[in-house]
Amino acid sequence: MKAGKHQLDRRVLFSTVWIFVVLNYLYADVLVLLSGHTASTPEEAELVNSLSTPEFFLISAIYLEIAMVMAVLSRVLKYGLNRRLNILFAGLQAVGAFASLFVVTNTYFFIFFVIAEIVGLLFIVWYAWTWVDPQMD
Repeated sequence: MKAGKHQLDRRVLFSTVWIFVVLNYLYADVLVLLSGHTASTPEEAELVNSLSTPEFFLISAIYLEIAMVMAVLSRVLKYGLNRRLNILFAGLQAVGAFASLFVVTNTYFFIFFVIAEIVGLLFIVWYAWTWVDPQMD
């Protein structure tokens, strides 16, 4: 992809899209808190309560931290590792975002944010997948 006579650095674009994804995570969660949205059925409430463990919150923190770390690593890692980690972690994050749609009944704004997250993450996967080693050019 070229911008004028200058070639766009994929590392910068990866980092920027990871930041976009993290901000979507953040704003979706903030709006859920502000909206006061809670589980709409006793089954949903029981599921949410059963998941509210220190271990679950640690796993959630690691999951979210991966996206934040990738915003930095995408800028500094060399081609091969950068490409593989972007494909792996964006793919896993996309699966996690998609799965979040089926845990409890969601609001329209939450679904909107998740769609934006998935689009960004799938873009990262595709863009990394099509990344050709710059030394081979």
